[in-house]
Amino acid sequence: MGKSKLIEIVVLGLWLLIAVVLFIRLQPSTQYVPSSGNTVIPEKKSYDVKKISIIDGNTFDLILNDDSFSRILAEIPVKTVLESRKKLIDLFNNCEKPRVVLKKKDSDGKWVVDFYIHINSKEIDLIDWMRSNNLVYQ
Repeated sequence: MGKSKLIEIVVLGLWLLIAVVLFIRLQPSTQYVPSSGNTVIPEKKSYDVKKISIIDGNTFDLILNDDSFSRILAEIPVKTVLESRKKLIDLFNNCEKPRVVLKKKDSDGKWVVDFYIHINSKEIDLIDWMRSNNLVYQ
């Protein structure tokens, strides 16, 4: 066996070793790691909302102001018009103390919620506000 053949085999072996290490390293972990996403959130309870991201006019990504800052996908039970998203952004930027009451969790993982905000120290139901501003389908 020649010197060049021996070097070729060693280089090939190193490439195979690197491929095996990368393959093992890039495999998803199956080890259970507890996180706040595994927290059980009770229904029919009111939570202050720490952060609101509007997905569309009736669906929101919320971070609750609870012990573990739970993140939920929330939905209000109305169909909204297209321009409602922009008006909701303006509303949430100018409101105080948003809160939700969790009504039920659907099989798709969304929470159906009652959403409340404060404007000028008065609590307002979000659906009522949207109806009065003609942002929901009747």
